[in-house]
Amino acid sequence: MQVVTTWLTTGERINRSVPVIPAPFSYHRPKTIAEAIVLLNQHGDDGRVLAGGQSLIPMMKLRLAAPEHLIDIGGIVELKGVQLRGDTLVIGAITTQHELQGSKIRRHARRQRRQRRSGKRHASRYALP
Repeated sequence: MQVVTTWLTTGERINRSVPVIPAPFSYHRPKTIAEAIVLLNQHGDDGRVLAGGQSLIPMMKLRLAAPEHLIDIGGIVELKGVQLRGDTLVIGAITTQHELQGSKIRRHARRQRRQRRSGKRHASRYALP
């Protein structure tokens, strides 16, 4: 239990004990996008997607959110990574900021964009697919 202080408009203070343990839920970890879609269709509004948990998990601990089914897409490899498709930089839905910052493809695409703006051409050290 966590003590939460609430201030009323009258200036009165109320201390309440709030549970910091989430309500019971079923945990699903699909390995493919197709599996995730099946789970989302199967559970409808009772299912919530977990991609990193930065906002959902704290809300669940305070019971502000209580999904019956948690669908963790963190293990779906298809949703991760940085790719260059033609002139388009494609960033996967669950690619972390750390992975993006360390991506050679992102740095290469950024360098190419700067070169196009300045009109200069330079040889690249990176071979792209």
